[in-house]
Amino acid sequence: MKQFPERFDRRGQGLPPNVVRRLLIAMEEGARLVLTTSAGLRAGEKVLVVIDEGTRSVGEAFLTAAKGLGTDPALLEIRARATDGEEPPEPVGTAMAAADLVLLATTYSLTHTHARRSANRAGARVISMPGIEEGMLRQGGLATDWAKIHEVVRRTARRLRGAREVHLTSAAGTDLSFSLEGRDWISEDTGLCTRKGTVTTLPAGELFIAVVEGTASGRLVVDVHFEERLRGPATA
Repeated sequence: MKQFPERFDRRGQGLPPNVVRRLLIAMEEGARLVLTTSAGLRAGEKVLVVIDEGTRSVGEAFLTAAKGLGTDPALLEIRARATDGEEPPEPVGTAMAAADLVLLATTYSLTHTHARRSANRAGARVISMPGIEEGMLRQGGLATDWAKIHEVVRRTARRLRGAREVHLTSAAGTDLSFSLEGRDWISEDTGLCTRKGTVTTLPAGELFIAVVEGTASGRLVVDVHFEERLRGPATA
């Protein structure tokens, strides 16, 4: 099977034109799925796409998809932030607050910024996609039906509601218990962002809770990683 590159630009980097076209169409279909199922985009809404130099092709896919859904979207490119949570330029924050839907397709997260919070307070719906890559739109974590993810998260939350204690075990040796007494499950980050003034981070589908401090007892073995590679399992 032909293996496509994870990153390419619209010039195709020497790829045959038909291959480039297939890649672009797949990305635009993924972007359209996000706009229709996660954002519930309506014709005539004001859409703003914020990108940086590392996410241009993703931003262009969202721009094309939004145009096809009856909107006149705007695209703003900023310098890639140095870390998660660094504020975007002030004019970008102003533009975010004036939009109905803001798509943050950036290398580092703008989720926990004053600009995002101000946009929500002004009524904008914000979908943040830090670290987004082209493959995520073609067949990865964003190419899914977010209404279905929403239902799975809410259904799981209902099943867990009322649980007072958690006991974790794993083949690697984890055997850990802790209390949830008086704590509530948070099931808001489901991938749906259809209500005014809401925010979600994609890929989504989170269900989480804060354990009662000082109640953990047992052994925890961490044998996977998100970013920095482990040299071996870490045990606590």
